[in-house]
Amino acid sequence: MSKSTKKYTLRQAIDLLDAGGVEFCAGGCTTLQPKHVERFVADPIWWWAKVAGVSRDDWLARLAATNPNLQCSAKTKQGRQCKHEVYGIRHANAAEFARLRGGYCHVHGGRP
Repeated sequence: MSKSTKKYTLRQAIDLLDAGGVEFCAGGCTTLQPKHVERFVADPIWWWAKVAGVSRDDWLARLAATNPNLQCSAKTKQGRQCKHEVYGIRHANAAEFARLRGGYCHVHGGRP
């Protein structure tokens, strides 16, 4: 068995694998297009945000939320942030989460 010493760039390797019928996947069953593999390797957050249809910042905010039920943006009469959750956030996907960021609860005029 001969040992190949040829070096390939990431792009060349992706193109060779693609030509050989290899499918690129991320996170289980999500297929990556060959043109996105390099970008995914460099910045997977960008790719997941793209798939979800949101900005990179919105995707990071969704990941950072330990409790995805966002608090209302309104202030109480005492100047504190309202503790109610944003209306419609309970089971929001990433795109809905991004749209509802900075929203309000049912008491303060929030609606889907």
